[in-house]
Amino acid sequence: MFTPELEKAIFINDNEAETDLLHYGVVARTIIRLIKSSGEQPISIGVHGDWGAGKSTVLALIDEEVKKCAENSKEETKPLCLRFNTWQYQGFEDVKTALLEAIITQVRDKRSTVANVKEQVLEALKQVDYLKLAKKATQWGMTFYTGVPHPEAITGAISAFKAVLEMGHDKITPADIKKSVAEVEGLMKPSSGPKVPEHIEAFKREFRKLIEVAKISKLIILVDDLDRCLPATVIESMEAIRLFLFTERTAFVIAADEAMVQYSVKQHFPDLPNSQGPRSYALNYLEKLIQVPFRIPPLGSVEIQHYITLALTEATLGSNHEAFKGLAGLARERVKEPWNAKRIEPQEIEDALKGQLHNSIKQLILKSDQLHQLLAKGTEGNPRQIKRFLNALLLRREIALARGLEGHIELPVLAKLMLAEYYKDDFYAELERQVFKQPNGAPDLLADFETINKQTKKPKDDGAKVGLETGKESEWKGNEWVQDWVATEPKLSGKDLRPYFFVSRDKKVFFPGMELPNRLTNVVDLLMRKNAALGKSKATALDSKDASLVATEIRGRIISNGEFDKEPLGISGLAVLAETHPQTRVPFLNLLKTLPLESIGGWVGSQLKKLKDYPETSADTNPLLEDWTKKSQRLAAFMQATGTK
Repeated sequence: MFTPELEKAIFINDNEAETDLLHYGVVARTIIRLIKSSGEQPISIGVHGDWGAGKSTVLALIDEEVKKCAENSKEETKPLCLRFNTWQYQGFEDVKTALLEAIITQVRDKRSTVANVKEQVLEALKQVDYLKLAKKATQWGMTFYTGVPHPEAITGAISAFKAVLEMGHDKITPADIKKSVAEVEGLMKPSSGPKVPEHIEAFKREFRKLIEVAKISKLIILVDDLDRCLPATVIESMEAIRLFLFTERTAFVIAADEAMVQYSVKQHFPDLPNSQGPRSYALNYLEKLIQVPFRIPPLGSVEIQHYITLALTEATLGSNHEAFKGLAGLARERVKEPWNAKRIEPQEIEDALKGQLHNSIKQLILKSDQLHQLLAKGTEGNPRQIKRFLNALLLRREIALARGLEGHIELPVLAKLMLAEYYKDDFYAELERQVFKQPNGAPDLLADFETINKQTKKPKDDGAKVGLETGKESEWKGNEWVQDWVATEPKLSGKDLRPYFFVSRDKKVFFPGMELPNRLTNVVDLLMRKNAALGKSKATALDSKDASLVATEIRGRIISNGEFDKEPLGISGLAVLAETHPQTRVPFLNLLKTLPLESIGGWVGSQLKKLKDYPETSADTNPLLEDWTKKSQRLAAFMQATGTK
């Protein structure tokens, strides 16, 4: 019978944090001080960072601080903070006017009790309606920007006039001729009505009046998820901000990955030269919009330990629990001097959680003291990736509970094995093989590694082997990551690890937590084609981190497809990546190892032949070939025919 704590499924929400677990409150308060110091002048601030760095959390904290400021203010005019998520408007035909309407209506809703606000909102929306009309102008043949008819409209009207003349004298009436001539003459005259530039200025005037009428001392607009959008949406949103809304008493805080915005500029303006002197046009474009850039740094090792401790405690006990509040307060004190930040000691965690949590969860939180260093390396300090690792770990826990294996699974042990699965998958694959070779599920490999690691961090190769391919054990013994992993508590030697690998087999995971940015989807799509060579130039231009993300996405798509008798789409793409990105070669080989032998087609021979030529995979390829040719006569015949053996 499960205890109440065990019956509760634990999950760490992947949305913006309601509680400041990342100590980003200081960032939010700094941005607010910058906005205050700008007075009535408009200001734009960029909150930059990779996906999952915590940009949305910073915006949420700014929103909360501004609300508090407005509530406590005794002035007649008060600051107002609005949120705009560009991603939600991606499907709109005209993102510019959608953004304008969303902001105006939010002002109306949040200042509905102020006199004359609704009337002024209608005036501003009239100008938006005209701008919508201008967007449709080309469909109707009228150039609204200048007021002069579109050339196609003139051509169409003249053709209609000619058609009237060709009707024949007996069918033409004076009214027909008069009407046709009037239409052509009217098109040839410039329109006397207002032009788009005039309406842009009119909109700005009405928008400024709205801010005045609504008694807003500073309108702070938080723009989120810009880096999730397609390039056209990114550019339209940025143009709307700068062209229409950048007026007195406004402040824009724009959360976006700079690399994604620069990519959007390049895609939207493909004919621009790559650079202007030492600077790129894309960077110049971004800086014209954003006056003050602020980049969120990755979490440091101590901050990650705090984050793991607080995230797990909050997910289990809730943000209002005294134990969580105590640990959160302790973490805040420890980072007041970031250069001298200190971890939360295990005994301090033990004291706070005493009697509050089931032993398995408490032990996991206590082990955050060891796990944080390896997670810092694997996730590069990215909060979302840390969060997803923890959620994957908690999901495995739920699988174990559902299967009745809770008595065989210790969460700290599972967490340690998953670190190897995520960030050193070749080592993890060999460890799995060794575990199932032993009757008791406790491989000598781990005992050997732990003994050597205890003696020295940099062991000499003593020549001893424990069933590994030649040279592999020596390589891992000298690998810094493996050494750190072996040194991390808890020790695994002597433990039956079969239940852990059994739980992990419910779903094969390739580097989960890595989220593919939109700027890389085009590269993935190209490499997933039958002729992956079309994407070779883009693949070659990727940096090592992006190349790994692209390779991970392709491997996931191949596995999910599940058809391997013919060469799956994406295999040739992985081969293209392997040519110029060495770090993708071992994961490529590991993918081939995981495929069911009875379902693999002869295509695998040509891929193994390529991998055989790389130093990273050459040692592993020969044993794999020997094993496969012994087990499958069909593959043996094909490999002999293609010269793979």
